[in-house]
Amino acid sequence: MKTHRARHGVKVLVLIFVLGLTVPMRAQLGNEGSIEGIVTDPSGAVVPGVSLKARNTDTSATFTATSDASGLFRFLILPVGTYELVAEHSGFATLVEKNVVVAIGAKINLTLSLRLATGKETVVVRSETPLLESTRSQVSTTADARLVANLPLNGRNFLGFVFLTPGVAPAIVAGASGVGPSFGGQRGMNSYLLDGVDNNQTFLGGPLGGLAGSDRYQLSQEAVQEFQVNTNAYSAELGRAGAGVVSVITKSGTNELHGSLFWYFRDRGLNAAGLISKNLGQVDVLIKAANPGGRSRRQVI
Repeated sequence: MKTHRARHGVKVLVLIFVLGLTVPMRAQLGNEGSIEGIVTDPSGAVVPGVSLKARNTDTSATFTATSDASGLFRFLILPVGTYELVAEHSGFATLVEKNVVVAIGAKINLTLSLRLATGKETVVVRSETPLLESTRSQVSTTADARLVANLPLNGRNFLGFVFLTPGVAPAIVAGASGVGPSFGGQRGMNSYLLDGVDNNQTFLGGPLGGLAGSDRYQLSQEAVQEFQVNTNAYSAELGRAGAGVVSVITKSGTNELHGSLFWYFRDRGLNAAGLISKNLGQVDVLIKAANPGGRSRRQVI
């Protein structure tokens, strides 16, 4: 009798597993973005049935969508990057929207206006991504690859950039090594995501690998593409936080082989003593460090 029940239980578990594989549902994990909007004609009327393609210009990955009866379209999940958006419909000129930048956690809203075609015609639009996201009200700050690479940082732990966010201040975290962020005075109950995956050290608090100021950290600053700091009114998809959410994505490959080498050097001969050190007679600042490394990546699609 027990053997029969055990076999029946195994069959139920296998069935649940197979059904889980067939469900085509996927939520945004915090390390991606989305593009949505409406398609109209020259008179302002909506255009249903428009075929849309979003192509990542770095990896050539292509995503498709179709406008509904209300002219609305949505690319729910898009990896971070720069996209070329193409809209096609019979009787209208093909519209190509270039340089649509999808940042981490971004929700871009566009209005695509199709022109009537007198022949085979293509309209190319080169415009900047809207700075204001009118579809949500979360309070967040995004640091792109340029800021991560060029802003000064002591210790090479990228989490130090979190303190540049408005309303965030450094605070001592009990039991954890390093200095943690305080979001509006709340220094606990934060959540850390790495490429959309939970990156929390649940026992001591803080991220896996160590906080800013710690001599231990999980990955190099060189591997970080961009990150987003959510301080208030963020979506429930992030969850598991009562204060702030820090979402980080790492650099991925493109269709071309690329990489970098670095050597960060700090010598005592380059240090200057502060006023307090001079008054105490500590003129020589004994700080010396070197940090070499590099990375390379390629992804062919």
